[in-house]
Amino acid sequence: WSSEALGNIIKNCIEHTKEGGNLDINYEENPIYSEIVIKDNGEGIDKDDIPNIFKRFYKGKNSKSDSVGIGLAMAKSIIESQNGDIYVKSEKKRNWVSYHI
Repeated sequence: WSSEALGNIIKNCIEHTKEGGNLDINYEENPIYSEIVIKDNGEGIDKDDIPNIFKRFYKGKNSKSDSVGIGLAMAKSIIESQNGDIYVKSEKKRNWVSYHI
């Protein structure tokens, strides 16, 4: 299920990053926690959408027309069911998004 969650996040990053853009995935582990950071230089997330992007069926302002709005909600549900946490940072003006798991 962890693969499903990461796959949903990566798919979302790819869908919102232009051809030739960057997607970086970094992993850090220490005695206290493990962290995966997935970062893209796509279009960014509108500030008003950030509090809602992990809600089921929520479609942000930049959502694709065929989006159902369940991928990020499912990722959050999976990660939290494994006692993890997920949050997102983004700056629309600077075109980047960073998911921290």
